[in-house]
Amino acid sequence: MNLKPCPFCGSDGFNHQGGIMCSNSDCFMFNVCASEQFWNNRPLENDLQADIGDLNRENIGLKSILKTLENIDEYKVQGHECYAKHVLLSLRDRLKRIERGKK
Repeated sequence: MNLKPCPFCGSDGFNHQGGIMCSNSDCFMFNVCASEQFWNNRPLENDLQADIGDLNRENIGLKSILKTLENIDEYKVQGHECYAKHVLLSLRDRLKRIERGKK
């Protein structure tokens, strides 16, 4: 398993007598041996990565909606007002699903 940087100072860790220690002599983990599971545990980081993934998916959906909205006037000009209205209603529903966190 690859070691993540020290959870407290960001320095490299190293194996020492069956545990992991920080390579930074100024860090309090320099003299503390931790399990690899503790060393690599980053619950907040994992939550933030999940949030970033959710935001990226939401951003993709919003970009798609924006692209459709940018073309809506062309449908109206071409005499497809009914289709344009249908598209707007569909987009409104899609936005509601994004707001609720669903695809």
